[in-house]
Amino acid sequence: MQIIKIINRFLEIVEKSLLVVLFCIIIFLSFTQVILREFFSSGLLWADTFLRHLVLWIGFLGAAIAARNEKHFVIDIAKKLFPEKTRIVIEIVTSLFVLIALYYLSFSAVKFFKDDVAFSSVLFRIRDFEIPSYWMNVIIPAGFILLFIHFALNTLEKSFLLIRLLREKTEK
Repeated sequence: MQIIKIINRFLEIVEKSLLVVLFCIIIFLSFTQVILREFFSSGLLWADTFLRHLVLWIGFLGAAIAARNEKHFVIDIAKKLFPEKTRIVIEIVTSLFVLIALYYLSFSAVKFFKDDVAFSSVLFRIRDFEIPSYWMNVIIPAGFILLFIHFALNTLEKSFLLIRLLREKTEK
């Protein structure tokens, strides 16, 4: 159980740090684009494409943080209708279905990423430096895998909690 908390804490620090850095980049680059367009009638040709991809990164990181904290979309009728043990069982079963879906999404996203690497398309250029699309699209498989990891860790925690509750009941 302690290892789950350590992994969750590590992922939380990395995800939140990356999220803050990406937000700062988005704010700085957007502000720069506005200034360049308003006062100099120019802009960075690559910035809009880069910003769109950073929004995708922020979306996946935000989803991972929400999954870790169990703040993702949920129908919480089970919390109101059922006792704690039944609710935990329902949450575990629901999480198992989510894990199956995330497994297939991760598998497809990795396949997409491999195809993207093989095709080697250029997303944009900064002077003579070319940015391949897979550099920015790596968040798609990484995001789904992060979601899978968070759901798996949460499901393990709930399973351990259920086992502990069942043991306590049998000991009484």
